[in-house]
Amino acid sequence: MIGILMLITLSGVDCAGKSTQIELLRQYFISIGKSCTVFWYRPGYSNEMQNIKKVIRPLLDSTCYIKRGFDKWRGTEKAENGEAAADAAKSPDAPKKHTVPAPIWLSTAMIDTVVQWGLRLRYLCRRYDVVICDRYVEDARLDLMLKYPQYIWTDSTMQWLAKVLPRPDFSFLLWIPADEMIRRAEIKQEPFPDDVHTRQMRYRAYEFVAEQDNIILIDAACSVEETHREILEHLEKK
Repeated sequence: MIGILMLITLSGVDCAGKSTQIELLRQYFISIGKSCTVFWYRPGYSNEMQNIKKVIRPLLDSTCYIKRGFDKWRGTEKAENGEAAADAAKSPDAPKKHTVPAPIWLSTAMIDTVVQWGLRLRYLCRRYDVVICDRYVEDARLDLMLKYPQYIWTDSTMQWLAKVLPRPDFSFLLWIPADEMIRRAEIKQEPFPDDVHTRQMRYRAYEFVAEQDNIILIDAACSVEETHREILEHLEKK
């Protein structure tokens, strides 16, 4: 019998049907009278962080604008008209849109992770009978390792966070063969797909995740209904 106060996390390789299964689970719990919510988060991409970026970026851009004006006053800025402007735009010295340095972004992303999973998720777990996390710590570790492989401290930090963040009652990993993933990706036609190399690296990384003892591997190559039924069978064992 499925109890209350349950935290479920769902991960999955590309095109494994994770979003579909999350929605089916949400509908199932509601149908049996349980309060249920879905929580999606990626480090550094919470609504709160996006709002902070909207405030900070104009300040950073204005700083760049002031510097550009100072350079122009000193006579070190290139011409802004005609062919000279085009040459200036191509020059390595041309002003570029300000970006936050990776170490700073990663540090704020870790703080954001503590707030979102350490505080907000705990609040949701108290408010709802069932909380379904769309992605969790292992997904975040993979994202950061693939995007910032030179900053190895992020992995050790995420491992430490995993020990203090809420522990899931069930952690599911939806799995499909690589050729099936490619076939579904072609049908889905995602607007911003990973390149082939990144997709292969992500797939291999999830193979290591699948070997962890706390991960329940779900064969998602079968039908949507069969996959959903297999997930429910595991949940009913609690």
